[in-house]
Amino acid sequence: MPDPSPLLSPLAQAPNLTSGLVERLTFEIESGKLAPGSRLPTEQALINATGVSRTVVREAISALRALQFGHLQRLPTASDRLS
Repeated sequence: MPDPSPLLSPLAQAPNLTSGLVERLTFEIESGKLAPGSRLPTEQALINATGVSRTVVREAISALRALQFGHLQRLPTASDRLS
């Protein structure tokens, strides 16, 4: 049975859920699970998998953009893409 990705599991209660999601996404990018050219999971997929609100997901993605980590590219009708 394949080992489930930490990205697709609920976030533990953290002092700040946004920073917890940023840390998880950063780990996935640095570990190569989210490679350049790949798409991040959709907002809805992140919401369902982690149990956080849409606001937390959007803040986390905005924080990644602000850090210029992975050069996130916003796609009009889909999820963000690493470039």
